[in-house]
Amino acid sequence: MWSVLLNVLAASAATAPVVLGAIEVESDGPTSSGLVRLFLDLRPEDRFSSREALEAAVERERQDLVNRRAFASVTARLVEVEGRVEVRFQLRERVALLPLPYVLFDSNVGTELGLDVRYRNAFGTLTDWVTNPYLRINGDGEADQWRMGLAVQSLKIGRWTYGFQLQQRRELSQGDNPDGTPRFDFRFESTTIGLSVARQLHTQFWSVRVGPAVTLRYGFEDRLGTGLFPRDTVTAGLGLAGGYRRVDWRGHAREGVEVLGRGRFDGVVRDDVWLASQTLGLELRLYRVWGERFSYYTWLGLDGIVQGANPTQGRRLRGIRDRTMVGNFLAHTNHSVGVELLGIDGLVHLELHPFVDLGFVVPDARIDFVPELRVGAGTDVVLVLEFIGGFILRTTVGFDLGRLSGEPEVLVGVGHFY
Repeated sequence: MWSVLLNVLAASAATAPVVLGAIEVESDGPTSSGLVRLFLDLRPEDRFSSREALEAAVERERQDLVNRRAFASVTARLVEVEGRVEVRFQLRERVALLPLPYVLFDSNVGTELGLDVRYRNAFGTLTDWVTNPYLRINGDGEADQWRMGLAVQSLKIGRWTYGFQLQQRRELSQGDNPDGTPRFDFRFESTTIGLSVARQLHTQFWSVRVGPAVTLRYGFEDRLGTGLFPRDTVTAGLGLAGGYRRVDWRGHAREGVEVLGRGRFDGVVRDDVWLASQTLGLELRLYRVWGERFSYYTWLGLDGIVQGANPTQGRRLRGIRDRTMVGNFLAHTNHSVGVELLGIDGLVHLELHPFVDLGFVVPDARIDFVPELRVGAGTDVVLVLEFIGGFILRTTVGFDLGRLSGEPEVLVGVGHFY
């Protein structure tokens, strides 16, 4: 009888309303406990219908901190104090700064050299700082592209997330005819200043994002003398995106799904003429983990130009980076299967990710291209460096299997893999 009564009392306590008390954060590193509290959606005096509901909310917050990839471990426990339930987070930090020199060889374009510096949880602020100076040397030995800049990402305060970027670039825009001969080739410099603001909606897995940006393009060089494009431009744009994302890190792999709709609306001043450009896109990403050693990743994307003259570049296919995929509409799908070859918990994991990527492009009406289907295949060799912040490095060896004319493309490179 007493056991039955105790069970009834325990069940009643578990389902009774709960008021959240203090939120305490302890860290063995420089992370500010105040900024962690701002990062969390939970606030003191929040009310929950039951202790189980509070436990679920705390576990969600703990997983969100894990997803920041800045901590070796995150634990949370509940403590009852004077009729309220306090939450105590314990953070164990790790090195989160990685400068990565990289080389990318493309048989159809040339060699790219760069330094990708990523600082997660920069100075204990729970933000990511990224700078990636870059230089490309083409097949003629000419340094035809470079980039430098700084981006501050993922400044999360409650349900709001902010970001900032400043970038200076030397760029090029090129297009080939179906037979591989050059169609256009012009170079220019650009300066971009951009912001991003995201807001979680009713549940934390739904969100919207706004990203205003201004880009100045100047110093144009028309290498082929085609006159297809005007000279200096000023672009003021607004990016809008929204969707559902529930992707969590499980050890060194991801599990979940993401659906994102996006649009970009740009006003462009070219030769004292105001032009408008609108692009729309839809993305679906799926991540799955099977057992200890296997994973799967797929990415489906659709991009199209509603109005304007900015062609879509088909550069989302691994193994394909040449200039022939230019058009007003691009559909692509990427598929990878991950197999762990070696794993030492807390140190490194070595994985092989064979892939097949397909893309279909409808050409720009101004350029006499034909619609085409392209297939890239190969493998990513992925190294997870858990001992320095869980950074993930990727070497890609890819081949262009779907091109009907010209030389096949071979792509070999090293870079961050996400």
